[in-house]
Amino acid sequence: MTGSTPDPADSITFAVEPDTSGFPAVVDAAFRAAVSQSKLGGDSTQRYFDALNQTSDFWGDLASGAITFAPGVDPEGNPVFMASNGNVEMRLKAQFVSDGGKPGDLVGNATVATRDKTLGVSSWTAVAVRIATMPLYLKFTADLFSKLVVPIYRNTARVLTDLASRLQQATRTETPSIDALAESSEVVEQESQVVDNVAAEAGEEGLEYMSIEWGAVALDVACLAPLMALPMLAEFLGHAMTHALIVQNVTGTDFTWTQTVVHGETAMQPGQNALPGLKHESGADGDVTLSSSAAFQTVNYTDYGAIGYVLQLHPADGNPAATLVVSVPWEGDNTVWAGTAGDPDQAYRQHNVPTGQLTTKATFGGYTVTLSLNKLSGKTYDSYYYCSTAVIEPA
Repeated sequence: MTGSTPDPADSITFAVEPDTSGFPAVVDAAFRAAVSQSKLGGDSTQRYFDALNQTSDFWGDLASGAITFAPGVDPEGNPVFMASNGNVEMRLKAQFVSDGGKPGDLVGNATVATRDKTLGVSSWTAVAVRIATMPLYLKFTADLFSKLVVPIYRNTARVLTDLASRLQQATRTETPSIDALAESSEVVEQESQVVDNVAAEAGEEGLEYMSIEWGAVALDVACLAPLMALPMLAEFLGHAMTHALIVQNVTGTDFTWTQTVVHGETAMQPGQNALPGLKHESGADGDVTLSSSAAFQTVNYTDYGAIGYVLQLHPADGNPAATLVVSVPWEGDNTVWAGTAGDPDQAYRQHNVPTGQLTTKATFGGYTVTLSLNKLSGKTYDSYYYCSTAVIEPA
């Protein structure tokens, strides 16, 4: 039920807060191999995006109802919630942390993980689960948590499904311009008002209802939205040309980004301008090292216009920023350039001339960035779809 206020004597409310920023990739051998191939340009870059779009297709299947979540167990016998479309698997897992009985007590943590079968790359995020409200008579225990874990899974799955559905609707327009943070904030606000009946699971404990406050993770959900929407945008865009860019940070330094669009318009960009460095996290799935990315989609303003923009990557340690130039003209070859430059408009004027290169690399401060491109010109799979990765690494 939505919008009603259950009796505090028989209801419990959890509040989730982020333990991880966004929805980063797990750094393992498969990840390193995939990122390394993506830097090569040409077909190697295209294959990376083909696999990425398969991962993102999962969200479209979830939005359309082609797949749903189902309960299962992990190899250790713990309950999980899973969904798969054949190419991508998703698993929700939660674990008990400690007893609690008052607002603010940390009682559990939960992880959301995906794995694509083409590249073998996994993405992972974690949240802390705290008590917001609960009956005074009730003691929160591991046994109670185990009874509520499936309702928590159902609630989490609904958030993800509703966000995918909302993004799918937003992309079904000739000229989409999606605000990832606004879309995500509206979803988590609506879901925070939903009250689930848990009498079947926890009625013997005196609990009838459960709700989850999602507001604290709106920004992190927004980081997931561009990855969800990439293939949806490609499918429904009415424009003649599209350029997708994934920026991957594999350094230990946090970055921020600024984008200057010279030609065309932004169809999708991340919900925040932060690009965290490598993080080491622990959650319900164990210890992992995580690498964050930022996804962008830019289109030509009219069917006969060009795409051109500058993306600057600013390290938090005060070193010089990297400047990336992407030019997709209506006629002629595409161009990518990487270097250092102060003024983005001047950088575009100086470096949008075709070089015939499908990859370019620059050093800035203690870092390097490699910018790739799938094609210099022509169609990709019957459309003018171009894509690039920009990989930031230690020099």
